[in-house]
Amino acid sequence: MALKIFGEFEIEHLMAQALFGNPEIGAFLNGMGITKDMRGNKIALYANADHVAQILDGPEELREALRTAGHGPVRHEGGDNHEGGKQAGKNDFLIERVDLIRTLAELPPDNPSHLSPQAAKLAVFNLFAWITDVAQGKVTHNGQILGVMGGAAFADTLDAASVGWVVPRPSRGFTHRHRPSNLAKRPLGHVA
Repeated sequence: MALKIFGEFEIEHLMAQALFGNPEIGAFLNGMGITKDMRGNKIALYANADHVAQILDGPEELREALRTAGHGPVRHEGGDNHEGGKQAGKNDFLIERVDLIRTLAELPPDNPSHLSPQAAKLAVFNLFAWITDVAQGKVTHNGQILGVMGGAAFADTLDAASVGWVVPRPSRGFTHRHRPSNLAKRPLGHVA
């Protein structure tokens, strides 16, 4: 199937703008060198659902070329920054995860759950890499490619899809095996 129109992009903040609206979380991310409008925190996503469908039905080589060019083959629709917006699930998921990392980093060093500054940074950058993979259409759940759009319930889908990845989980924190300090020498990405 040939693409009829190739355009209609919107810019997506990978680490959601809602994170930077929270003063503690925003300061925590800024301290790691992650700012809301930095170049690496943005990706071009398609606003047109028909274009996304054509891309997803097309060859993997097309999707990989788009990823290489800094585009994601998933849908984006503006208006995601208000409560209950089109990206409420992604926002809630990221706020919960980054706040967990921040909280663990602020624990006293003698607390077994404490994350050192290096471990906290690794945890945030692993989360950043994972949410980038989501926006690039690389993460699936129940056989479906995930994207960035979804209401509050979508946070649960992202939580389920992140199982096995180096992403902190609020109910358990990090297991010993998945603690960032134990993964420092491993590449970012999936952990068996």
